[in-house]
Formats: sequence, structure tokens, C-alpha cells
Amino acid sequence: MTLLDRLINLFSSPGSAFDGLDEKPLTAGTVVLVISVTIVISSLMSVWFTSDPDISEQMRSVQIGKIQKQIEQGKIPAEQGQVMLAQMEEFGDSNMALVFGIVGAVFGTILFFFLISLYVMVMAKFIGTVEQYPFSLAMSVTAIGFMFGWVQSLVGTAIKISMGDMYASISPYLVISEYDHSNLVHYVLSQADLLMIAYLAILIIGLKVTARMSWTGSALSIAIPYMILAFVGFVLNSL
Repeated sequence: MTLLDRLINLFSSPGSAFDGLDEKPLTAGTVVLVISVTIVISSLMSVWFTSDPDISEQMRSVQIGKIQKQIEQGKIPAEQGQVMLAQMEEFGDSNMALVFGIVGAVFGTILFFFLISLYVMVMAKFIGTVEQYPFSLAMSVTAIGFMFGWVQSLVGTAIKISMGDMYASISPYLVISEYDHSNLVHYVLSQADLLMIAYLAILIIGLKVTARMSWTGSALSIAIPYMILAFVGFVLNSL
């Protein structure tokens, strides 16, 4: 099955996108190709995202608000806070946000890919029913998930740009009139993104098919760490 066939199957019959991987994982060249395309798309989306004036202003306002909150709470000295605010203004007026976005897209993609692959392999070995689950198979599952990520990145960024809101997503967030990143309910609603849920579902299916796991085991092995990371994200955003 070609890579294009697997990409098409992700939308027509997700389970079949993983057929045959247990016997013949994706080649190293194919995995590198998927990672490379992901980096290119992520970089382009980062440029598009940070170049939008509404998004850039929102990003700067959020960061300035956090610094001002820390000053008011006495977590940082007023003088230091003023210096940080000045630096934030300069940061927003420069191309540094664009540079950081592209660098993050490159190194973040590579790191994210191998961390997910490692996690998939560990879960397959501990919960799956197969005798062998090589890292190459885990990378193949992750690579197919990344292929859906191409669409997720394109559509997700387009929604944010069209609405001029960096938090916008295909989720209940759309019905929130004034989003408060420190509000747990608001945060949970924004995390119920249909695109992210679809991506997680693909990983769940991939684990079930390639590691011969139960639906429950596969779903919990993906959903639990995601919820933990989402909670950590909420805590960090609230600081």
C-alpha cells in the first residue's frame, strides 16, 4: 500500500490505513518524508499565524497580561516587570516571534515525533498482545498520525486566522463570547477540538490494529496522557 493510499484511507476507512504495518513497517525514507512534509507545513502555518496582525496583537496582549498579573501579585519586582514589559513590546515589533515559530516547528516536530513513537512502543509492549513491537512499527503508526496532522494544521490555522483568535477551534469554544484562559471551564471547552479528537482517535485505532489491543486499553493509553498534558497546560496558562 502506498503512502497516498494510506492517507486516503485515513478519511475513508481509518483502520485500513494501518494494514500490513505489523509485517512491513514504513521504510526509513518514508518516515523521513512524512517528518519533512510536517516540518514544511508547520513552518508555513507558523509564518501565516504570526504574520496575522490580530493574532500577533492577541499573543502580545496575553503575555503582557500575565506579566502585569505577576507584578500585581508581587511574584516579580515592579522594576523587573517593567523591563519584561518593554522587552515584550520589542519582541512583538520584531521578527523574533516568526523566527521562534519556525525553529519550534522544526525541532518541535522532530522531538514530538520520537516521543510519541517511544510512547506508542511502550504501550504496545505493556498492554498489547503481540510478542514483538519494534520501534520502526511505532514510528510507522506515528507517521500515519502525522499525515492526518497535515490536514489538522491547515484547517486549524485557517480557522484561527479567519476568526482573528489564536484560541479558536472546531469546539464548544466557538460559543464562548469572552474567552478567559484562566477559567477551567473555558479551557476544557477549547480543548474539545474535533480535529484533535480525530487525531487521537487515529492513534487509538493504530494501536489497536498494530498491537492487537482492546478498544478500552488503546483508548485509555492515548486519552489519559492527553488529559494530563491538557491539565498541565491549563495550570501553566493560569500562572
